[in-house]
Amino acid sequence: MVKDVDLSSHSKARSFRTRLREAIGQRPDFAAHYRIVTWGAGTMAQTTALVDARDGKVYFAPFTSMLGVDHQPNSRLLIENPPTEVSAYVKDSGEPKPKWLETLFWEWDEGLKTFHRLPRKR
Repeated sequence: MVKDVDLSSHSKARSFRTRLREAIGQRPDFAAHYRIVTWGAGTMAQTTALVDARDGKVYFAPFTSMLGVDHQPNSRLLIENPPTEVSAYVKDSGEPKPKWLETLFWEWDEGLKTFHRLPRKR
């Protein structure tokens, strides 16, 4: 495992260095060798980034989630606004599900080092 975050690997990394450094030394929990890091970005919003445990490079998700993300250690699938969180929120609020709480699925492309949004099933 890497000893420090490569803050020069992304233009936003230095601004969030404290949160990103918390990932160092922790077990990878996404796509075999990445650590997912999330933090608040305003009311009900979270920013998501990945730290590569092999070289410390940082990658940011192309979205701001409202109810977090779900993921698995050996999967490249990242779920924005997981269905269980959306259901709990809607149940607690008593309101119908708003459009901004849509569950979206993102696939990590290891070759391009970016996320691709997967199409919704109709």
